[in-house]
Order: sequence, then C-alpha cells, then structure tokens
Amino acid sequence: MGIRTVSFLDEMSYPCRLNELDIFRPILLHGMGDWSLLDMQPSVSVTGSPQASPQDASIAREWGKKYGSGYDGQESCIVVGRLANACDVAAMEGCLDADGHVIAIMEAGFDGVATNALCQRIVDEGGLVISTQWIGASSGRNLCLCERLMAALCEQMIVVECQRQNEEVVTVVEEARKLGREIHCVKPTVHDISMEGIQVLPDKKTTVKKCERIFEWADKPYSIVYKIIAVYLQYEHITCSGLIDKLKTLHIATDPYGSVHSLMTDKGNSYGRVFMEENGFLVFVPELRERIEAIKGKFRV
Repeated sequence: MGIRTVSFLDEMSYPCRLNELDIFRPILLHGMGDWSLLDMQPSVSVTGSPQASPQDASIAREWGKKYGSGYDGQESCIVVGRLANACDVAAMEGCLDADGHVIAIMEAGFDGVATNALCQRIVDEGGLVISTQWIGASSGRNLCLCERLMAALCEQMIVVECQRQNEEVVTVVEEARKLGREIHCVKPTVHDISMEGIQVLPDKKTTVKKCERIFEWADKPYSIVYKIIAVYLQYEHITCSGLIDKLKTLHIATDPYGSVHSLMTDKGNSYGRVFMEENGFLVFVPELRERIEAIKGKFRV
C-alpha cells in the first residue's frame, strides 16, 4: 500500500511542524502519499461540526475549493482535515475538485484504506493521508490527538460554525490558539466563551503576502524555512548548490534541493520567493532585504 512510517527520533524525516507540539508530538507517524506536503506552505484547515448540516457542508466545500484553487489571484493552499469530520471531508473534497492538494488525518489505522474512495482519491491526486495508529488499529478516540495534529499542520484555521455543544470544534480551536494560528469563523451561530476573539471571516479571503511571512518564520525555529535561512545567514556568499550541500551535511530537510528551490519561486505550493540568484550567488529578493536585515539576529542554527 506504500505506507511509510517515521519516528520523532529521526530528525531528518520527521515533519518540522510537529516539533511545535513539543512533548505532545506523535512518537510514530504513518502516511501514504506525498510526504513533501508536510514541509510546504501555506496550509489551511476548514473545519466545523462532525455532524454538519447540508448547508454547513456546502459552505465548507466552497471554501475548500477557493483555497485549493487560489481564487481571486491569491496563492493556493494545502487543505488539512480529519477524515472523521463531515465539514473537514467536504472541504477536502472541494479542494480536490479544484485540483488542489490535501493532507488528511485518520483516527484509525490504515486497514482497508485501499477500499476507501476518498483516501484513494487523495493519494492518487498528489495528497497525503496520515495516522498515528498502526495498520488495523481502531480509532480509540482521543479527542485531542487529531485536533493537535491538524492545528500543528495548518497556518490558518477556518471554522464553519461555532456551537457550544461541539466539543471537537472547541478543542481544535483551543489547540490552534496554543500554537498561535490565525483563526476565523464563517458564521458564529451561538455565543461561546471559547470562541471569543475569533473574527468572522470576510467575504474574501485575507490576502497572504509572502514577504510578510518572514516575521512569522523568525519566531518558528522548528520550521524548515527558519533553518534554511539561518544556515544561509552564516555565509556572506554562497551558491544555491553550496547551500543545498550544507543542508545535507546538517541533515536539514528531507529534500534539501526541493526545499531551497521552493524558496526561489512563487508557483504552486512553494514556500514563496525568498531567494534569487545574482552573479552566481544566492541573495534575498529585493523586497525582503530590509526586513531580513532588521531581524536576522533571530535566525540561529
């Protein structure tokens, strides 16, 4: 079935984003599909009630399509969701319909996944399905486990509806808050203190300016982008191939070549254009140079 397992002890293969969970990191992570999606940005989760109404599912599907396609000139996003949640599933299906990429989180093990139409579609269309459970294991529902994973793997969280009785929604929002994620709500139907401070999402998605993300990366020492920039800043002049070799030596990134080149383009699900080549050497793009100079002391290997 092509299932791969990584351990948190394997720093080169373990997803950097999950290190933000600290002691709550999964010891083992099993996955089927494109693992490189775990190192790509941006990503968003569109979530809501496990038993979503047809209207809520339709809203989630539309937002999944919008984020997956990169509508109105915005960049496309990887959509992260849980396979046991109706809203999440609708959003992931919408993303796939728009030719986007999906990271799906399973509560149970991979037993029977080959016959699961949605799982197979996600993998066939370049996505990734992950689980902390081994093959054949039942879900053994741990309310925080999947919610922590989803919060760690997304940069933004869109909550389709907020109701006090939806314990899963409240839990995933709390986990996202702990990690400092940007959270929006489409339609807060019931006032809930756990949802206070979450802004209602405007009709159009907030513009994501990649040049502004440099400040976010500077506060995330576990992220792959932070590590690449930190290594780069150690050298006054370094070529693209030279930086890739340094990353290999330090065991940073599962695919150093792809990670560096993902920082040299704005296409697709890349990190965003941070570097360019000038006279054979890597330099920061002009719009980032002043920003980097002001905060470069934060980037430490």
